[in-house]
Amino acid sequence: MTDTTTTPAPTGTANKVNVALRYLGSNATGGLTVFVVLGLLTPEQQVDILKNAHAMYDATYAFIGAAANIWYIVFPIIAGLLLKMGVDSSGIGNMVDRVFALAKAGNKDAQIAIVKAAAAPELGTKAIINPVLAPEPATPGNVVATPAAAVEVAKT
Repeated sequence: MTDTTTTPAPTGTANKVNVALRYLGSNATGGLTVFVVLGLLTPEQQVDILKNAHAMYDATYAFIGAAANIWYIVFPIIAGLLLKMGVDSSGIGNMVDRVFALAKAGNKDAQIAIVKAAAAPELGTKAIINPVLAPEPATPGNVVATPAAAVEVAKT
């Protein structure tokens, strides 16, 4: 079966940009949600919430001291580190490693996905010998159980 779509294959950079945008969008959405919820409350409720927020800040300040004053520096740094971790983990090599780890752990879907990718005629594959997955209905026809069958499939 030939892929006839015109969508280009994803690149490692495109995956990383998409993950970074997802993290930034999640953080922005979370921050805006706070403002929207506060806007839906009555002025009295807003004042009560802000009083409680100040009480929490004062309690935190009493507990950890002056470090409470640097939250506006620490939180963006932590968010940036989490963003970097997410972006780094979204590389194509990392994604393939995770699928391979699932396959080694016995996940049948991951095993079939790897065999399907390796058996793709678009990559020039004629036949793959895999006696365990050859009988699976989800595997392509060029995945066979024996070397003799691979020779026959490769002739076609």
